[in-house]
Amino acid sequence: MIPISIIMPVYNSEEYISLAIESILSQTFKEFELIIVNDGSTDRSGEICDYYASQDNRIRVVHQNNKGISAARNRGIELSNGEYITFADNDDEFSNELLEENYSIAKKYEADIVKYGISYYVVSETKKIKVQIRSEKFQVLSREQIKEAYLLLKKDKFLVYVWDGLYKAELIKNKIYFNEKLKYGGEDIDFNLSIFPFINKLAINPTEHYIHYKRFSHSTAVKFNDNKLDAYIINAELEYKMINSQSFENEIWNECLSSYIVQILFALTKIETKSIRDKMIFLRNISKLDCFKANYNYSKLIELGEKNKKKAVILTLYKLKLFLVLYFSMYIFGNKTN
Repeated sequence: MIPISIIMPVYNSEEYISLAIESILSQTFKEFELIIVNDGSTDRSGEICDYYASQDNRIRVVHQNNKGISAARNRGIELSNGEYITFADNDDEFSNELLEENYSIAKKYEADIVKYGISYYVVSETKKIKVQIRSEKFQVLSREQIKEAYLLLKKDKFLVYVWDGLYKAELIKNKIYFNEKLKYGGEDIDFNLSIFPFINKLAINPTEHYIHYKRFSHSTAVKFNDNKLDAYIINAELEYKMINSQSFENEIWNECLSSYIVQILFALTKIETKSIRDKMIFLRNISKLDCFKANYNYSKLIELGEKNKKKAVILTLYKLKLFLVLYFSMYIFGNKTN
């Protein structure tokens, strides 16, 4: 068995794909396979990938019609032979020691997943800004510790990405796949939420090994539309079911619910194709879903208010179904922060 499989979906990345592949070929750890799934690129990306495959037998390239990033990753998982699986975006980079250091940690601690640090850059045509994503110390968490630290793990975005970790293949294969309905965001969160109940040991390595570029000229720009709203709802329903199945306290879901409400409200303020009336109907409809029902009492809201006034206000207005007030509050707040 190969120690590590790296899965890289590719779509129209001829400008950056060589940089991404070269960073993987420069690894100090040599025992890996790189599975590239060319997802219907219309530029020279596929041709560039084929060239690298002809030069290095650790690289396999699969060409398919455009089906989206989730389908491309699923195809890579099906073809993988590694003990561990990791993911790479087609315009990002690995540090030279990413595989060596994190595979060593995985084996030493028998970790199901190793999450490592991120160098996150927001890149525009005129500047490149490094954004602080998380500041963690090295730790190895047991199943119970993972559950206890759930909200902290969420806060530090350990559930948001998949390219920041090594995943034990047996945890994924025949159990977990990327949701192919999600083509406009949310697929990484969905994947991590699906795998969460099966994690018995999680290692966190704070060293920044993955270099991610948020390129507004290349990556899919953040577009708030019905697809984005659907992704939030799918993620919320899955997280709600997962939290219930793991016997978390109600307060955990209330924290998560307030975050989803903020995300949905913010997205609604950015969608120009819906009328205010349609937006209110949408909010009323989702409030009837089990995961969006306000199943908390006012004493809990008072307790929450002592910790986080903003969340307490949001949940109070939501519980009272004052959707119009909520919407315009978020609209004003969103414009002030832009």
